[in-house]
Amino acid sequence: MIKEIIHDTISEKSETGRLGKGYCAMKIYEKIFASLEELHMSQTELSRRTGIATSTISDWRKKQINPQADKLVSICKALDMTLVELLCVEENEEQTATNDYVSEENYMIELFRQSDTQSRRRIISYLALFDVCKQINDSNQSQQSMECFGCSGY
Repeated sequence: MIKEIIHDTISEKSETGRLGKGYCAMKIYEKIFASLEELHMSQTELSRRTGIATSTISDWRKKQINPQADKLVSICKALDMTLVELLCVEENEEQTATNDYVSEENYMIELFRQSDTQSRRRIISYLALFDVCKQINDSNQSQQSMECFGCSGY
């Protein structure tokens, strides 16, 4: 899962050109525009809600590039989605592939090593956002558990 996100981040194609079994090929900018369409929201409205220039939003689609990491939180708020929903690759429920974590780790390290400085910074920013996502999700799950037990007032 992380392999595809890093792969998309540095805008390179793998040597095999294939995507891991059980994964959706939708890129971050594609998810943004799919959400805009689903919400019947214009790029102008997204711009108004996020403070991101309409020309920048338009460039994501035209140039097929992902937004910078520092823009993702405001985009998620505007689109009423979590960072995990935006950043994580959707796993196909019918195909649950067993991940070979050692080879994924080696793949990620190799991509990182081959990346330029700007791409490395972006990768590190995305990984930091994953940590934030985990903290938010853990907090939300904790709150939901407390609500289930009638502890919502605490």
